[in-house]
Amino acid sequence: NGERVKAAVGEVVAACVSFDQASGSMSPIMIPEVVRSKIS
Repeated sequence: NGERVKAAVGEVVAACVSFDQASGSMSPIMIPEVVRSKIS
């Protein structure tokens, strides 16, 4: 289950990064509190 959460987080970060590159802005990626609580 932990691996599944890690994979989901990776997808979210990848989506944020690709979106930032597409829009041309390099704003920091904010991870939702719900996701962060599942990581730790």
